[in-house]
Order: sequence, then C-alpha cells, then structure tokens
Amino acid sequence: MLVDGSAVTANTYEETKKILLARYGDTNCIIQSHLDFLESLPPACMHVHANDQVVPLLKIKLSGMAM
Repeated sequence: MLVDGSAVTANTYEETKKILLARYGDTNCIIQSHLDFLESLPPACMHVHANDQVVPLLKIKLSGMAM
C-alpha cells in the first residue's frame, strides 16, 4: 500500500526503494514490535472463548508480516 500507484519505471525505482526501506528496513525494530505484541496477549487457556479472541489477533498480525 505504501507504493501503490507508483509507476513501474527506472525513474521511480530509487524513490520506491527508499520508501520501502524506511518502513521495513529495520528488521530489529520489526522483530521487537512483534515480540511486544505477543507479550501483550493474555495468557492462553483451555477456555474456548478466550482463545477465540487471541487467534484472530494473531492472524491479523501475521498477515501484516507476509510480503
């Protein structure tokens, strides 16, 4: 979405690369963000309703990691 609509040309390549690196280039920051998210989740339990809330959150978070 960051570069959606950018023309695919040699002229826009460097600018597009800068935009993507600014957002996704710091892998340590990305890893820490995901760890912080996982640590903020409530403890897992055998109660179905509690897990029903956690699984959709994980799916959303993981879908954001897919590239």
